[in-house]
Formats: sequence, C-alpha cells, structure tokens
Amino acid sequence: IPLVVDQPALYNKITVEGNDMLPLGDMLMIAPGSYQAGLTSTDYNVLFYIEDFHATLACHRPEVDPVCELDGEEEIQIFLINGSAGQVLKLIGLKIMNGNNADYDGGSMRVSGGALVEITMCAFDNCVSRGNFGGGGIYVISIPGLTTTIDLYATSFNDNDSGVFSGADITCFSGLVTIHDDE
Repeated sequence: IPLVVDQPALYNKITVEGNDMLPLGDMLMIAPGSYQAGLTSTDYNVLFYIEDFHATLACHRPEVDPVCELDGEEEIQIFLINGSAGQVLKLIGLKIMNGNNADYDGGSMRVSGGALVEITMCAFDNCVSRGNFGGGGIYVISIPGLTTTIDLYATSFNDNDSGVFSGADITCFSGLVTIHDDE
C-alpha cells in the first residue's frame, strides 16, 4: 500500500491534474501531518479536484482522532469530487479543516456527478461556504440519472458556516446523505 508523506505527492496521486495517479480502487495511506493549501494550487481553486475516481484514502493511524490534516488555510476548498466511476470513494480518519469557498458551494467539499462517497472517522472543522447554496462542511448535488450518495460514519462537524444559505455543516440540494449511528 503506497504511503504519501507530503502534499505534492498526495495531490499527484488523487487529482485529475496529477502526474502519478493511484490506480482505481487501490488504497492510499496518508502519513500523519498537515497538508496545506499553499503547497499546491489548481485552476479550480481547490486543494484536490477528483473526477470519476474511486479508491480508499486513509490516515496512517488507527485511532479515531484524525491527525492527517487537509488544511484549506481559510483560502480554498479542500475537495471537489465529481463522480466516482460507479464505485465508492472512501475517506478514513482525515481532519478536513479551514476550507473556504466562494466559487463553488461546499466550504470543504462539493460532491456531485453521481459520486458515491463513504466518510468514516473524519472531522470537518472551521469550513465556510460563500457560494449560492451553502454547505459549510459538505455540499451534495446530483445530476439527472446519477444520484450522488454520501454515507457518514463516526464523523464530526465543528464550527462550519454557510453565510449565504442554510446548512452550516451539510447541504444536500439533491442526492442522498445518510448519517449512520456510531456503532
């Protein structure tokens, strides 16, 4: 299982602009640390633009408290996820923080295009959306014929804000969001 230890390596493994893409369906371990917005920028003003991609992205630490910090530094969105090629994109043990987005909805994450995303033991902290529809933590939208689906397990939301619309933590414009009981 590959292990990434810095933001450029993570960027190159999972984004559409990356030059060392992780094969679809594989697992990528992320070393504990802070992966900050200032290290890589894209044309989309987002830390990681993911399109028709599915894999498992997990913090390399089994404890519940996330120590792999994906930090937008109050400047940019963390994830723009558009589709997952009909398979599940899994995010495990990540602290997604300080996302700030005025271009797209979703302060830390916008999920669309029929993506199937499973989020486990993650934390969404201090993320702000200034887009038209909100979703300080996560914004979910489907397109005709493709339902965007998010499953949340043991995931927390703290101090997120949607200044324009409701949904400080999650806004589901269309699609399906399921919050599973902690078991």
